[in-house]
Amino acid sequence: MKSMSLCLLLSAAVGLSSIQSAFAGPEGVVVLKDKSLASNPDNYGEYSYSFFFQSQARKDYFSDYDVTFSGSTIRTNFIADDFGTIADLGKMSCKDIENKYERTGQYPGKNHSAGYPYKENRAQNPKFWFIYSTAKAALWLNGVSQIDVQPGHCYVVQKMNSDRRVIAVFHVVALDPSKALVIDEIEVFKRQTLTDVRN
Repeated sequence: MKSMSLCLLLSAAVGLSSIQSAFAGPEGVVVLKDKSLASNPDNYGEYSYSFFFQSQARKDYFSDYDVTFSGSTIRTNFIADDFGTIADLGKMSCKDIENKYERTGQYPGKNHSAGYPYKENRAQNPKFWFIYSTAKAALWLNGVSQIDVQPGHCYVVQKMNSDRRVIAVFHVVALDPSKALVIDEIEVFKRQTLTDVRN
């Protein structure tokens, strides 16, 4: 039943002339058309997604988007001041990303002695939780500007430009190369407007 609904999503994506925002919270599903199938190259929302704005409906500015889809590739850098990286966390649900201190329940102290209690959790303080997660480690060690995605895999992405920064994860539900990509389990760990920080 699930595979049938995914097939329908992929088929619909190829036939749509314009995809509106499909984000519906952490469990939301987003469908991206291949860039070559966009009804107009300026309809960025058909083949791009903004984790920062949690939307495909940012039609005015290409710089508002964080990733684009073409072939079987997700790209993070496509304008002059972009700095983006993406890493594959492997075949897993993004809900299974681990935090090394959450498991033990405490931070290490000096000389690896028992430390103080670890009280942060993913829902209450996602930005802090992410710092000590396996996702951040993968981003630092294996981050690239573009990656060929695979169904069933979880990905972590960081995107920064002169205006804002965002760190998020997503899971690839289905892929029809050069046609459509379906992602879900979108979770934003950090969302920062850099102009606010400078002022």
